Amino acid sequence: MALLNTLKLRKRPRWSNLPGLMRQVSSQNGESEAVAVALIDDVKLALRITSSAFDSEVQDLIDAAKADLQLSGVHQDKVKDEGDPLIRRAITVYCKAHFGFDNPEAERFQQSYDMLKAHLTLSQEYTTGDGA
Repeated sequence: MALLNTLKLRKRPRWSNLPGLMRQVSSQNGESEAVAVALIDDVKLALRITSSAFDSEVQDLIDAAKADLQLSGVHQDKVKDEGDPLIRRAITVYCKAHFGFDNPEAERFQQSYDMLKAHLTLSQEYTTGDGA
């Protein structure tokens, strides 16, 4: 019971307290709403990176993931749509597979990326443009 009371007393972290996750903007009616994070911030969060020291390496991995998706047959308009959850996930998993030298989970992330890429390339929604 004491543990339960201790857990109740702890404050949960608020998203607005974590730098780079969300920022507040004013909407037309004056209310504030959360804005989606930039792709690089999302990938850095997945990689557990808090500093900007690796920003160029992370951006290179993001660009490589996009190029790989295009090379495998995903339409360039879909690859550029950073708001698409499957594209974001594919890029994030690619970066997790390729970031760092001694990542014991790299092979597992690479397999996950390859499976997601295969699903994207088999979907007509992702292999044809928005106009089709």
